Amino acid sequence: MRSVTILAGCGKDGRPEPFDSISLERGGLYTIVGNTGSGKSRFIKDVEQLAHGDSVTRRRVLLDGVEIPAERRQSLSSQLVAHLGQNMRFVLDASVEEFLALHAQCRGK
Repeated sequence: MRSVTILAGCGKDGRPEPFDSISLERGGLYTIVGNTGSGKSRFIKDVEQLAHGDSVTRRRVLLDGVEIPAERRQSLSSQLVAHLGQNMRFVLDASVEEFLALHAQCRGK
């Protein structure tokens, strides 16, 4: 996989999102910033689940410009996102780098 493209859907109010698409390139570092309730977590969930117009936002997610068939989405989605939320409580005291390495190891990467 070289890129993930998120095609716009709609916001909580049902209005179209103010963008056509967002492309994330492999190896890039991206930050999602917004007010509480602005949809940051939903955006990540849509990417994780390889949304196909079937989430509340009606976004669609493409890998390398291609929609992923429903039967392949679950197996692929578990490989895409390592989500480190701001309120995670761990028994483990680890840096972000250590967390990501552990996450990759758990997924056999």
